[in-house]
Amino acid sequence: MPTFTHALAKQPARGFWLYGPEIFRTDCRRHGLRADTASTISVDHARTLARELRDADTMVLRLGAGHGNGDARGETAVALVRHEGQLLDPFFLID
Repeated sequence: MPTFTHALAKQPARGFWLYGPEIFRTDCRRHGLRADTASTISVDHARTLARELRDADTMVLRLGAGHGNGDARGETAVALVRHEGQLLDPFFLID
């Protein structure tokens, strides 16, 4: 199963959408998934974005380490977001 299928299943058909923030490793464990954190959520070009996210016009945002208590402390959080215009272009710099 691709990494973000469970989250994308909650996505409405149109418009702006936000999922998270979630602790990435906790979310993977909860859904029985294995994923390399860096290559899955550190995306610098549309072609390196997971196919399931590209197909859904959705971007993964790496939010950094949690600073709270318990499980979140020191863990990398992520969010998924879809722009209202359903384009990925606003998320990438074109050099």
